[in-house]
Amino acid sequence: MSLIRRLCIVCRSDRIMLWMGGYTGMMYRCPDCGYVGPVTIETDMPPPGEKDEESEKQNGRNTRPMSELVIKELTPSLRDDFLYYFDHIAFADNPDWSDCYCSLYHFPNKGKDQSRHEASSFVEQGKIHGFLAYDNGKPVGWCNATNRNNYPTLHWLMGPGPDKWERVGSIVCFNVASTHRSKAVASQLLDAACRKFIQEGLEYAEAYPVKKPLSDAYNFPGPLSMYLKAGFIEHRDADWYVVVRKRLQTTG
Repeated sequence: MSLIRRLCIVCRSDRIMLWMGGYTGMMYRCPDCGYVGPVTIETDMPPPGEKDEESEKQNGRNTRPMSELVIKELTPSLRDDFLYYFDHIAFADNPDWSDCYCSLYHFPNKGKDQSRHEASSFVEQGKIHGFLAYDNGKPVGWCNATNRNNYPTLHWLMGPGPDKWERVGSIVCFNVASTHRSKAVASQLLDAACRKFIQEGLEYAEAYPVKKPLSDAYNFPGPLSMYLKAGFIEHRDADWYVVVRKRLQTTG
């Protein structure tokens, strides 16, 4: 099924973004031409070049085959790899989000320089947990995942807050290099996260996919289809996202 893309009505850019919303309705802003307004174009046509790439895949003419992917758990010793990934790779095709550094679930975003500094400090202190995927020694993917109690933002996101006594591991974010998408990188990162949760004696893996993402970028919590394929089930409907869970086969 094709993903619906939203385009600017003036310059046809697909970088148009939700600017504000409320009881008066949604307003969008285009960073390319400056348009601000409530009207956009919705299309299911793929971006230029994407259709040709898909045809090449079907005809066996895909890009360089990926070597065996290596998954490493984030540790303070991998801080430089984490920063390199977010500095140069993570948002190479989405520069408007380049100030992220996976800050959403950890600290307020106060701009790129400050976010980078905070993320560096958090990694050094062991406050950001997750996994980096490597191809030929180069980081090509990231997954933010840990015990749910380590994510204070989830207590805001999930209303009154989840039961802190539940033994739950949360998967909150994925990012895969544009050169390595559609190659099951996120699925392998998800598997690594679930294995880590089992080692920690957690009972459930939990995630929060968006129901109707405005673009592929808004699928950063991971697409619902990936979770269902991995054995997760829909646990609770939560307005614009859904809570999915998988019972883990603990060894204890």
